[in-house]
Amino acid sequence: MDAGRRRRRRVRHRQAGAGAAQAGRPARAVELRAEGQLVHRPGAAVAARRRPDRVPPGLGAAARRAGRAGEGLRHRRRPGRARPLRRVRRRVDGGGPGDAGARRAARAGPGAGGAADRRDHPAHGPRRRRRHRQAARRGDQDRARRRRVRPHLPRRPHGRPRTGRLPRPPGADVTAVAEPKAPEQRSAAREELAWISWLRVFAIAGVVTIHTAAATTAIEDARGQWRGLVAIIIDIGAVFTVPVFVMVSGALLLDPRRYRGAGDFLRKRAWRLVPAILFWHLFYLGFRYWYKDETFTWNQVVNEFLNGRTYTALYFFWIVLGLAIITPMLVPWIATASRRAVLIAGAGAAAMPILTMATLELRGTAVTWIVTPWTWWTPYLGFYLLGWALRGVVLRGFALAGVAVAAVGLGAMTIWQWNNEAAPDWLQDISPVTYYGLGVHLYSIAVFLLAQALIRPGALLGVLARPRPAALGRLLGDATLGVFALHLAVLGVIVDERWIGDDVAAASVLQLLLRIGAVLALTYVIVLVARRVPVLRRVF
Repeated sequence: MDAGRRRRRRVRHRQAGAGAAQAGRPARAVELRAEGQLVHRPGAAVAARRRPDRVPPGLGAAARRAGRAGEGLRHRRRPGRARPLRRVRRRVDGGGPGDAGARRAARAGPGAGGAADRRDHPAHGPRRRRRHRQAARRGDQDRARRRRVRPHLPRRPHGRPRTGRLPRPPGADVTAVAEPKAPEQRSAAREELAWISWLRVFAIAGVVTIHTAAATTAIEDARGQWRGLVAIIIDIGAVFTVPVFVMVSGALLLDPRRYRGAGDFLRKRAWRLVPAILFWHLFYLGFRYWYKDETFTWNQVVNEFLNGRTYTALYFFWIVLGLAIITPMLVPWIATASRRAVLIAGAGAAAMPILTMATLELRGTAVTWIVTPWTWWTPYLGFYLLGWALRGVVLRGFALAGVAVAAVGLGAMTIWQWNNEAAPDWLQDISPVTYYGLGVHLYSIAVFLLAQALIRPGALLGVLARPRPAALGRLLGDATLGVFALHLAVLGVIVDERWIGDDVAAASVLQLLLRIGAVLALTYVIVLVARRVPVLRRVF
């Protein structure tokens, strides 16, 4: 008998007991013989339920209904299944299971004023049954959804069936993509991930700044002029951009809940990256040939392609392609590892390029792991793992203030150290201003943690996590790969056509800032328009 039927029986017992109390008839013990055993069931209401034809008239309509319902239930039993028998002790006050209403009235005393117990109210039965049906309906829907999204998997060695879900990874704000979500849930998830979209936008703005200000930082006595000093500050201050891009890729691609197998993952990443790599290499070959008036042979084209030297900044495609290839080997381990284990692995992988650069002078050798484009991902593996390990780490209070101070201090030290004769040699050797140096690693991690803590609802930059700003950040963030690839061509056209200034280096601080804004805005407009074309969307 299910829970709903037992609940309805208890309601009928209470109603019958209340009717008996109102009629003034004392409860009596009824002896029933079933299958040769004597069963004691106190209470006239119970006897009426078993023998509806002998219901005393004084018990009222409630007892008669209980008797008819009990008779129907008894006849609906499956053949061969006898009603379980139990011995019920007779109460001292003579009450039985059906006299609960009378006992409550007696305990209430004469001063109760006829107050009715809410459990005796006849409306509570239908309400309770309605709630039970609604809960059962929700349970059926949940079970159907689980059957729909969970594949058939073998059992574990100790007998428990596999669930088809990987263990919960670090980063509690992640939601499973296989589970259908309501619109409000999707909106909340987008607001939670708004910091990733806006961090990508800030990073691409830093990339454009680095390439636009590079010529101005190279002028003679750059630190002695305002334009040169400002160019150095905004150029070297944005050195975190490429490492942060790699960390964002790790935070998204290493999510076990989004992982649907090696074949599915590699197919999607290849469909996203391989056409883009081929298109942009051909694009810049044509740009150099028709716009820059450069000439080259086929051997030179192949040589530059295999060495990743077709054009500046195309190296990033090779980095993300190499990391995507090794991702199917990382996700199964990450799914079962703790955050601490992933953090230790990421720190160990990041220590390899740091130690390599720190001991470069002692060894007297050159860096050899980045000669070919298919090995460029190696020094970025630490950033890739740390991106996932630090996702969901939201700093508050003194921890947030400490990381903010560290980020400002590391950024200032990097700006002061770059191309500065006053910087000590030991600092240049231990922590050079490159993507593989210790200072840049710590600086990038601090920026990543700050963005995650500040760009969320209720934080300092929480306005960016609201629905409309979050949607704008998602739109701009999804276009960053196209902006990364195209902005160099836009910069070349602006400089060569002398739209803003007559020289490669900016003549003033205002001219430098105008160039940066023009390159960023024009590139974004072209990319956003191109992404509306289905074919071009694959490469922008």
